[in-house]
Amino acid sequence: MRNAEKLDIRFELLIKAKPATVWRLLTEPAQIIRWSYMATVTVDRLAPGGTFVFGSPTDKGGPDTGRIVRVEMGKRLTYWWKSSEPEETLVEYALKPEGHYTRLIFRNRGFAEGGPWADFYERDFTGWLEMHVVMKRLAERRPAKAGGRT
Repeated sequence: MRNAEKLDIRFELLIKAKPATVWRLLTEPAQIIRWSYMATVTVDRLAPGGTFVFGSPTDKGGPDTGRIVRVEMGKRLTYWWKSSEPEETLVEYALKPEGHYTRLIFRNRGFAEGGPWADFYERDFTGWLEMHVVMKRLAERRPAKAGGRT
């Protein structure tokens, strides 16, 4: 049984780039490596039932995984994320064109409070936000800073 959904991480970024550019950064392994903390990324297929495998330099219990549950090409991506948290959490991306910009809506839900979940919400919120700011800078063709690479 999945944990009670008491805490969500949610934010929006307005990115000066086309949705296709942002989509590639979110879904292509070589692009994900550029903005994330991951050293390796593979995806077997970008469709429901497909999986992402994310390897980081700090893997202690094996790589992180993403089990894809929804894909609307260029618009929406949803997957169950398994990392060091006690249970999977649901990661959701939505892209909406707004003139010369793309609004990226990010949500990571399924965090519980206290117990084995202590500190995960705050750590994950900070990590997701830092990585997505780097992704925004890459999409806008500005120098990346923080955790991502160029």
